[in-house]
Amino acid sequence: DYFLIVWDFIHYAKEHGIAVGPGRGSAAGSIVAYTLDITTIDPIRYQLLFERFLNPERVSMPDIDIDFCFRRRQEVIDYVAEKYGKDRVVQIVTFGTMAARGVLRDVGRVMDMPYALVDTIAKMVPTEKDITLDIIEYADYIQPNNVVESGEVDANYFQHLPYLEQFNKENGSDLVSIGAIHYEPFGIYAGRTPSLEDLSDGALVAVPNNVTNEARALLLLAQEGILTLNESAGINATVEDITDNPLNLQFKELAPEQLVAALPDVDIAVINGNYAIEGGLHVSQALAVEANDGLAATAYGNIIATSPDKADDPALKTFVEVLQGPEIKGFIEGKYDGAVVPLNGEN
Repeated sequence: DYFLIVWDFIHYAKEHGIAVGPGRGSAAGSIVAYTLDITTIDPIRYQLLFERFLNPERVSMPDIDIDFCFRRRQEVIDYVAEKYGKDRVVQIVTFGTMAARGVLRDVGRVMDMPYALVDTIAKMVPTEKDITLDIIEYADYIQPNNVVESGEVDANYFQHLPYLEQFNKENGSDLVSIGAIHYEPFGIYAGRTPSLEDLSDGALVAVPNNVTNEARALLLLAQEGILTLNESAGINATVEDITDNPLNLQFKELAPEQLVAALPDVDIAVINGNYAIEGGLHVSQALAVEANDGLAATAYGNIIATSPDKADDPALKTFVEVLQGPEIKGFIEGKYDGAVVPLNGEN
């Protein structure tokens, strides 16, 4: 029943044109999940062992982590609630409260930062201001802005400015950025073709299937002289803005998390830094990356967002100052070696 219920609402989403991710969690190794089209990654091809059913001590249902298009995710939730009963559907968030210095020390420990550096950063948070951080983790891209807009949460850290501006436009909100912290550069990675110079006529290029990230992919290809875009397109570029495509490149749009797995089936793929890291790639393997002083770096930096009335809140300003400080900058540069790039703090 569990697998069939999950199949039901995934089937509903696909039948109604709602973008669905390839599936994550322990069920990614399940042949049953794959044959039901709950997941789209072949566990036999990629030698994924479905360990969950091999452990007799694990009596709970296996995790099936599903990603829906954030703009239409509510349609799926409404469908499930209507079909199975509102009293049987619940949304859950993870909530934790820690002192500001404790948060920084815990993060530093998890990220294998030297204790001396973590201690230095933690001590930069002034105790006399009695600053504490309540950290709430959300599973989608809508709620973090909604709770800041409503005043339930003071700020969030998950998005870039173009996304925030689009959210404000679509939802009538007025959230603002109070500081850019870092960005994760897109890279072009080799699939069947080992270099950009070896690309042949009609080469197949995998790009992200959402508007913002597809624009970044096209801008990077233009940066490398592989194609030419309409000069006015900027960060809103689509394939319709391509004015010159000398190699007659063919584009395959995929969910960002599927791009690494698709490399054997395409000539090249343009992949976001975080998904490249998760997929075991290193930025040094990229055939090309976004320029640190290019449009993407200035436009797509991850920001701290808050409401206008809290933009000058002393605690939030202190938090941003710590994240933009030289110690964090040095750590990012040393730890991620170009896969994550610190920014200068401009909003």
